[in-house]
Amino acid sequence: MIMMKNKALLISATALMAVAPLAALTSTTQAASTDADTAITKTIMHTSMGYDKNGKSTGNKYYAYRTVNVMTTPVKINGDFYYRIYGSNQYIKATNIDGVTRKITHNTYIYRSSNGRTSYNGRWKLYAGQTVTTYGGSYKFRNGKHYFRVGGPQKQYIKSYNLGPVISVNTNVNTNSSSSQETTQKKRPLL
Repeated sequence: MIMMKNKALLISATALMAVAPLAALTSTTQAASTDADTAITKTIMHTSMGYDKNGKSTGNKYYAYRTVNVMTTPVKINGDFYYRIYGSNQYIKATNIDGVTRKITHNTYIYRSSNGRTSYNGRWKLYAGQTVTTYGGSYKFRNGKHYFRVGGPQKQYIKSYNLGPVISVNTNVNTNSSSSQETTQKKRPLL
């Protein structure tokens, strides 16, 4: 009996010694880059494709609710903002991570599927005039209607026709605090 306990203790200690160096490597959330930019860990909220520096798809998929180390400063490629994945030349659209703010134009329920409702931040219904953050492009459900993701990791969607246009982009595109508000919000046309 004592020999079995000692053997189990020895196996446990060996396993811990093997895992400890790996845990130390993966627990780092910020790392320095050669171009004086740093990497941070962010959660992907909408399944994303990987892109190269010219905005062409690389065919790599990055799935929702996974974390990824990205450079803190997004880059603009073909008019859209992208985060560069730390340690590679892959880019992910910033709206799939940070989202955009939209105004709700009609009262709406939150859905988990085309025929099932769920709650969002403890509420089952959102009302016209409120704002909400949506992530990535819209999904087409089996019922033929389009929905935007508003939360997670459980499935939370709002019908797209209940939302207005983008009010602001949630990506911090400038490290200078004086001009960040101007560059992150869409300007309204003058009437």
